[in-house]
Amino acid sequence: MKINNNIQALNAYRNLNQNQFNTSKNLEKLSSGLRINRAADDAAGLAISEKMRSQIRGLKQAERNAMDGISLMQTSEGAMQEVHTMLQRMRELAVQAANDTNTEYDREQIQKEIDQLKLEIDDISEKTEFNTRKLLNGFSAVLTTYDTNANSINLVDFPRVMDANLKSGDYQLAISGVSPKYTATQPSAGLGQHVDDIVFENFGEGAEAMKLGEYTLLVRDVEPNNYARVEVLDPDGLSIGSKVVEIGEKAIQTTDEINEAILSAQTEMTAAEEAIASAQLDIDNARQEIAVAEEEIIEAQAVITEAQALKSGAEDELGVLQTELNSLEELDEPTEEQTSRIQVLSGLIVEQQTIIGDQDQIINEQENLIANRQASQGTNQELITEREASQETNRGLITEKVALLEDLRANAIERRTVSGLTIDIHKISSAGTVKVKMEAEATMELRSVSNGSAVAIQAPRELVSTNGAFRYGGVEYQFKNNIKASNSDEGDFNFTVTNNALSFQIGPNTNQNVMIDIPRMDIVTLGIENVNVLTNEDANRAIFAFDQAINKLSEARSKLGAVQNRMEHTINNLQVTHENLTASESRIRDADMALEMTEFTRNNILNQSATAMLAQANQLPQGVLQLLQ
Repeated sequence: MKINNNIQALNAYRNLNQNQFNTSKNLEKLSSGLRINRAADDAAGLAISEKMRSQIRGLKQAERNAMDGISLMQTSEGAMQEVHTMLQRMRELAVQAANDTNTEYDREQIQKEIDQLKLEIDDISEKTEFNTRKLLNGFSAVLTTYDTNANSINLVDFPRVMDANLKSGDYQLAISGVSPKYTATQPSAGLGQHVDDIVFENFGEGAEAMKLGEYTLLVRDVEPNNYARVEVLDPDGLSIGSKVVEIGEKAIQTTDEINEAILSAQTEMTAAEEAIASAQLDIDNARQEIAVAEEEIIEAQAVITEAQALKSGAEDELGVLQTELNSLEELDEPTEEQTSRIQVLSGLIVEQQTIIGDQDQIINEQENLIANRQASQGTNQELITEREASQETNRGLITEKVALLEDLRANAIERRTVSGLTIDIHKISSAGTVKVKMEAEATMELRSVSNGSAVAIQAPRELVSTNGAFRYGGVEYQFKNNIKASNSDEGDFNFTVTNNALSFQIGPNTNQNVMIDIPRMDIVTLGIENVNVLTNEDANRAIFAFDQAINKLSEARSKLGAVQNRMEHTINNLQVTHENLTASESRIRDADMALEMTEFTRNNILNQSATAMLAQANQLPQGVLQLLQ
């Protein structure tokens, strides 16, 4: 027996303290409902649950952000819907004004309503707001500026749509193997000829002058009423002929006019002194097919060699045809169900060819041909051995060549391949809508010049082209009429992007957003600022302009609607993720109330028992007093 140290009492006291501590923890969990109230409760569980909590709160806010974004887009789309309604009304008025039952006074009254609607469209563009942010004034669009080098000068109106991942900065676009092809067709009859699906410019830098031998074909300044003067200069710079051409509303019209001027220039050059001696054009492996059928469609094809490729830039050499001839090699008599075909396997037809009516016969006039022929590397060439004796003959041949080209232009599909650029011009038998489509096979690589972290370098991919434009990485490109093409068909250009597109944060983490650019929607952007219906011709042009504006507005509304539908699905996904992540966090952080109550009851009983035993242990030393009596 000991007096100084009561071991039994110390043991009972320790157990009582432990039971009280456990009871305190039970009370804390039962009162808070949480299993983890401090890091000491579960250090690893606390770290995991706090990360989950940040995700849960981010998901909830992202859901609200998406809803706000939908509200913004609905505001924009609602304003565009009203613009659509006004455009439909203006088109209706233009159709009414196109009817010649209207007097000049009637059309003036119609024009007044159109003018007021145009003013309202501009007002909507400037005043449509969401939370004081203007939506349709172009401040939420993507702005791009380009270096004016030889490659970029021939690109216009891009990007109309910018990849959401392409951020503000300086970039370089490398193009390899560009081979675009434009095809013009006449799908249906109509009131006028318009190219709906591609943007051309009348003239671009480097397309103002080109050389024909030692002669210069010069495009003078555009004159009033959309006319330009094409002038031919001799080697001394003196004019030997000129022609005024009309610049069509679209490229195909302008191209026809320029081609006529070129043919006219060639004809006039044959009459100039020394023309034959100073100019020469070698054509290798050329091929023509002429087929006369009920539709009266004639096809012609000629491929210019790489060395003599015609480019859009100034000072390109284009020699006058001198002595390259060969005879017909195949002529089939047609049956009732067939068409006659003349096929030249090599060389170039320069002799006059005449189509004779319904008999589908082709008479080949081979006169004034030069007898001397020399084979050189598989290319048939006619050499002029005596220039003085044969100059007049050659002039006659060139005149026949020009006549043949003019005849083909008037009746056929003319395919011209100019160093990677192929243009097919189909016969337009009557007035109608002309469709132009482009096909392109090339690779393109996007590089970041100054902001290396702004975009990852992408591997080259094929271009996808539709309706006169091609799209790469969300960027839509359109070409001018005079596409710049080098012998290698490769090039690159730099451009700077200022991305003002709206960004909606639709995820809990960084860069989990969706970007959308809302273009400016005033009458200038829609292309209707100068429309009027004061004459029948103006009214028909106005109908076309309103159709284009309606399509452009429909495209913008469609994009907004698509993003809105996307974000509705995003909201659904955020809600599902939020639900499941909350359940997981609850399993880590929340207390099991039934289990905690069981533990509390147990610890409470132990507290009472320990208290009683401590009292008994404190009485044990009193037994020593019995020994002292």
